[in-house]
Amino acid sequence: MRFFVVGDVSVDLLFFVERIPEPGEEVPSRRALMKPGGAGATLAA
Repeated sequence: MRFFVVGDVSVDLLFFVERIPEPGEEVPSRRALMKPGGAGATLAA
């Protein structure tokens, strides 16, 4: 089977934090992940 997908592919950056920071505040992350994303990548999966 063959298929062709048209769409964008991007990189999703995920940061795990203890709480959501206030505007202008910085909060350290416990963990960070870089995953493929985008409409084209999601549809192809």
